[in-house]
Amino acid sequence: MLDSLMGLFLNSLTILLLTFLVQQIRPIQTHLTQSHSLTEHWFAIYLERTLTDSDIERISSHRIVFSKDQQKNYIEFYQNNDGLMLRRRTNKGGHEVLLNHFDTGRFRVKQSVLFIELETNNKESVYQIPIKK
Repeated sequence: MLDSLMGLFLNSLTILLLTFLVQQIRPIQTHLTQSHSLTEHWFAIYLERTLTDSDIERISSHRIVFSKDQQKNYIEFYQNNDGLMLRRRTNKGGHEVLLNHFDTGRFRVKQSVLFIELETNNKESVYQIPIKK
């Protein structure tokens, strides 16, 4: 009988701990799916890898101009019907959407670090990418 009571106690304790852990994990998953942060992080990683292998010609608040494989490329903010987007385009035409649906954004350089400042629904995200001089 004592063994049965001990087993019941341990099962109850396990169920309580699992319930607590599930409640703690759900808000994290909801936040990731409702925000752009994951997409923005992927963009920051992409941009860092791209600029590392490129010759940066100019950076302004709304555009980065760089050369890669003897081709001029632009990463720039562009206003469309859905809001602001970040796109990559080449001097040959066309463009590729990198980020979409945010309110404001700008590039800023300070001491060999590129800052990407994005704002969506009054939530600001700032990403830092080291760049070569």
